[in-house]
Amino acid sequence: MVVVTDAGVLPLLGGLGVVAEANRGLKVANTLVLPDDSRGTLTWARDIADALHAAEATACVAAGGGAVLDAAKVAVAALEYPWLFDHAVWKSTAGLLPWVRERKRGEGQPVLLAIPTRPGSAAQVAPRATLASAVNQTQRMVAGEGLVPDYVAVDSRSWADLGSRSVIEAVCEVLFRALGPYLVTQRCTDEQERLVSNLVAEVLEAGWSALGAEGALTPDERARIDTLSMATADPRRTVGWSPNAHPLWCVQNSLASALSVPKRVLTPGGFRAVLARERQELDPLRSPYRVASVDRGLVRESLEFLDRAVEKFPMPHHKLSSETVDEIVREIFALWKPVMTAGGWVGPPDVKQFLTHDLGFSPE
Repeated sequence: MVVVTDAGVLPLLGGLGVVAEANRGLKVANTLVLPDDSRGTLTWARDIADALHAAEATACVAAGGGAVLDAAKVAVAALEYPWLFDHAVWKSTAGLLPWVRERKRGEGQPVLLAIPTRPGSAAQVAPRATLASAVNQTQRMVAGEGLVPDYVAVDSRSWADLGSRSVIEAVCEVLFRALGPYLVTQRCTDEQERLVSNLVAEVLEAGWSALGAEGALTPDERARIDTLSMATADPRRTVGWSPNAHPLWCVQNSLASALSVPKRVLTPGGFRAVLARERQELDPLRSPYRVASVDRGLVRESLEFLDRAVEKFPMPHHKLSSETVDEIVREIFALWKPVMTAGGWVGPPDVKQFLTHDLGFSPE
């Protein structure tokens, strides 16, 4: 067995019951400790795959945040699909890589056990992963059923000491995944409308509780956030949706790379700015096909929560040069033009205005 974690989680491994159980049944051949709080890279995935191969491991246990889990997901899938380690593929101009088909589970390949230690990402159940080809490079996304871990173990005690800001950032991530795609899709059934409405209502309820608790959540409240996070990956919610991703994700991806911060840090302020545009008569940041049908109540209630979250935990302020802003905008459209235009972000001027005016990243 190969265990993969990061420096921040390593001291907690002994307290994770599922890891202790695995240790009793499997010999740990290697423990890889990845950099803490960094953005995942293809090198991480290759190191994990090399360790699995060298140990002839039958299992990979990945315990950590989304970056650790995504690297492990790509590593295990690459044992069957070696093209996942092709740097030329990851450096291509497209932001979304080729689809990863279902892999042969339990047929001579190691199983992957995912143990999330940070709420909000849902990486443990999502059929996708985001990695950069190298340090300081913008991440690309790869998706497909072959990336879904074989087993998942969720223990909300693993993030019991997480600070209030990080908890609220996680709730905002869940809210964005629940509501964001709904704002731009041109197709949505009545049943999906109900699923979105119910999920957003529950996320907001959990979010208000977290704001009031100042980070001192009960075990049930932590478990609820973990459950809601995984619920956003339920394929029933978005099956048939086109587009099925909000352009803000693309903007955050490049912006996070330029600022060297995790995407989650940008979500509260970024999504708040998007929803604030809903108040305007002409909103270039979402599909015109959805103007009439979007539930304005969901938008209003979500904006109220985000207003309070950003008021309490302001987004870190950064200055960007005009050249950097222009470079970010060019990269966004080079990588994700189909997603951007389908979601109503019709051109670079819209995104530049969003970055400089709505988010306050004014040029130096």
